[in-house]
Amino acid sequence: MGEPSLRGALSRLPLFLCYLLWTSNLVYALEKVHEYQRYDGWFNNLANPQWGTVGSRLHREAPSRYEDGVYMINSHLPSARIISDLLFRGPSGIPNKRNITTMLAFFMSEGGRKEATLTAIEGDNSYGLLSASN
Repeated sequence: MGEPSLRGALSRLPLFLCYLLWTSNLVYALEKVHEYQRYDGWFNNLANPQWGTVGSRLHREAPSRYEDGVYMINSHLPSARIISDLLFRGPSGIPNKRNITTMLAFFMSEGGRKEATLTAIEGDNSYGLLSASN
């Protein structure tokens, strides 16, 4: 058996280069596109993929308003409950036309969201909603 010829090696070079380009593009695509959100926080913001990653610093637009400057809640500010009540509580005594409470509507929508998420993750296609590409 003779040594491999230079001509034989050069004839396979374009195929090898195509393979290298294809695999490098595949790895790049896998880093950029994820069907499901990653657990480590990468790519939550596609314009700045490192924002929100494990170990990254948090950015605060407004200055902190802690009473001791670090940890204690500022007792001079209104509580979140008071603000929520002012914004969202309606006049009492008005009957609900659909005979459901706000909390029931919240939990029903939460159950629907969970069902849709689990269906997408587990791939249940009993309703025929998933296309062949999924």
